[in-house]
Amino acid sequence: MSMGIIGSLVLLCLLYVMTYDPVKADSKHLVCKTVEDIFDETNQEGLPSDPNPRRRGIPGKRGPQGVEGQPGPRGPKGKDGDSGIVNYERINATIEERVQAGIDQMADIIEKRILEKVRQAQERECPGIRHQRKCYWSVIHNGIDVSYEQALQLCRKKSGYPADILNSQHYTMVSNYVRTNLPTSTNAVYLWIGMTYNPQTKVLKLSDGSKAPYVTWYPDYPTIDEDRTGMGFQVNRDENDVHQGMFNWHGNQWGVICEM
Repeated sequence: MSMGIIGSLVLLCLLYVMTYDPVKADSKHLVCKTVEDIFDETNQEGLPSDPNPRRRGIPGKRGPQGVEGQPGPRGPKGKDGDSGIVNYERINATIEERVQAGIDQMADIIEKRILEKVRQAQERECPGIRHQRKCYWSVIHNGIDVSYEQALQLCRKKSGYPADILNSQHYTMVSNYVRTNLPTSTNAVYLWIGMTYNPQTKVLKLSDGSKAPYVTWYPDYPTIDEDRTGMGFQVNRDENDVHQGMFNWHGNQWGVICEM
């Protein structure tokens, strides 16, 4: 050991002696030793050993946490890893598979909608003639056996109801249509329509209760009989025959003219 360190230890012992307090002379700790004694009592690591070690007591309470320090400097960037392998063939195959599935699903939906539209169109297909976006058709029996209640049921079979006659053009269209559907057993038929007549007020109304804008009466009609509030429509095979037109009625007829 260098002489500087030895001198420092000697000086430390001299300072202690100069400040020595006899009252504390009974202390069990030796404060100053000779330089030779210190170096004779070194441990295996070459450090002075404690001749009278103390046992540790129970740790005290943990103090409050200190203020967090500033973050340290960022470390150097690591090396770039190996590039990933992309299976483009698999990706394209998956995309094509999903796109095709979507196309097939959409095609099924479109096909179902088209079939439904066709079905609805077939159901709505007019079995007679059209006028002002409405369909008109006739149901004609071979005899005079259709009451007004039965006429209602005949029209309802195709979601219709007894028809109104709206104007002269409509009257001619319906007459010509019925004329082409006359049974071979007769030259004339009279059919129920949806209009009503009040013999007392002499007011003709459409099926919705509004005043009728047009009428072509059969000769000598309307009658004043109070029970004849229903309306009929006679059509002859001969379009020039004057004995045809509209009349108020209460008994059975050949059938009905329907609309929807």
